[in-house]
Amino acid sequence: MSAQRRVPLRVLNVTTESFQEVRNVPGLRYGIISHRWLTQEPTFEQWEKREPRSGTEPQDPTVESPGVQKIKNLCAFIRENFPDIQYMWIDTCCIDKRSAYELMVSIPSMFEWYRSAVVCLAYLSDVDTMPDESMWEDDFRGSAWHTRGWTLQELLAPKMVIFLNNKFRVMGYKGTEADALAQRIACGTGPCLNAPLSRITDIDQRYFGDETALANVDLATVRCWMNGRSTTEEEDMIYCVLGILNVHLNPEYSEGFLKAQDRLLEELRRRSRGHYARLGPTATSLLPASSPSRHGAAPAQSWEMTNTTGAMHRARIKYVEASGKQGDPRSRRCCSRLGKGTRVCVWILFSLLIVGPIAASVVVVKQINDRRAAANSSV
Repeated sequence: MSAQRRVPLRVLNVTTESFQEVRNVPGLRYGIISHRWLTQEPTFEQWEKREPRSGTEPQDPTVESPGVQKIKNLCAFIRENFPDIQYMWIDTCCIDKRSAYELMVSIPSMFEWYRSAVVCLAYLSDVDTMPDESMWEDDFRGSAWHTRGWTLQELLAPKMVIFLNNKFRVMGYKGTEADALAQRIACGTGPCLNAPLSRITDIDQRYFGDETALANVDLATVRCWMNGRSTTEEEDMIYCVLGILNVHLNPEYSEGFLKAQDRLLEELRRRSRGHYARLGPTATSLLPASSPSRHGAAPAQSWEMTNTTGAMHRARIKYVEASGKQGDPRSRRCCSRLGKGTRVCVWILFSLLIVGPIAASVVVVKQINDRRAAANSSV
């Protein structure tokens, strides 16, 4: 099992826009990017080709692609607004995806990479309004950024997330006021967006600034946060929450959702030594794997878990046809504000304590009435 790295393997120099290896560099100051992939995102190999060489090599067709322009604009944003940050990390080109080693190291380490960054820039390519405009929150809520699996940890892990619209203008930030004041950003951080983010994601605001609360979050709560989110690869529905749950698993992209899910549950069970504290207080499904697989639309899988006399077992697996559509963030409020993970428990108790006796009483009354009717008819 490979150890997690607190800093990335390589970063982009925002001045030269070229790669720099940063293995074993303590205290590295870098910005990190959260975004949705656009068309023709440059890979590691393609970005290397676009760097000046002998001048005789043909240009790669993605040189002028939206993905390349996005990276160049983000480098420029950091240069202009963060003079003390020289480096940037973005997942499209900073990982050589041809290398099994890099994937094995990078996937389990990403939560730490986002947490260790000086700032995270969340670029929302489908939002063009600003918070002082009347329709902004509707536009912000409707962004597909809120429906992706990986953006959940990219929202939660960094101390400071600065949101940019598609014109690279600052819309606001996620974090504490103290963290905002500590940011030396030339254009300002904008307003705090913790409240609208909480309304959109159904994540309590305390998780946006309290690392202790996030470190103790249970599986039932994370499952609620994942509702309505999707990933391109089915296994990523599990891999994208490993950092939030502080679990290390090596990625195996041929194993499928259910095997990845089994490995996560087994690791949580092993670490908790039979107590299952991080599995949450109720029987609950794990993750709604409603994302398309690499071979097309995959069935949505859900788990029900029980914790009876210290044992954990699989109750059942349901297969539901996946629509292939991304979930609407407006419809993901699967958890009660009274306490995430308690809704099922409350309903079970209600059923046992209230509905059960009422139903039993109805049966008894019916039996008495039937006997009386039979007695009267025999007289």
